[in-house]
Amino acid sequence: MEKSWSQYLEKKRMKVLNTIIPVLKPFGVTKVDYVIDEKTYQETLVIDDTKIGCTCNSIEAILQEVVGYLFIKTWVPPRILVSDPYVDHCVEVITHYWIKEE
Repeated sequence: MEKSWSQYLEKKRMKVLNTIIPVLKPFGVTKVDYVIDEKTYQETLVIDDTKIGCTCNSIEAILQEVVGYLFIKTWVPPRILVSDPYVDHCVEVITHYWIKEE
């Protein structure tokens, strides 16, 4: 069972990367990986230096995380001059599964 689950996750990793790299490349994002912990089977999407927890996510859900990342990194920062509660809430929802480094 364990070997087949590992094989499934490796195939999923390749499918994820083949799906998201073409989406990120036009934005100049080339540092991308989908890391699977061999002991815990935790799945983490890594874009640049941002880690996003994606364990058991579908390809579509992972793609939504990519779109959220692009929104946060390309649209939000240059437009926020003052705190806006609606934008703050949106950012909070999008970054909910981002792994904060301590």
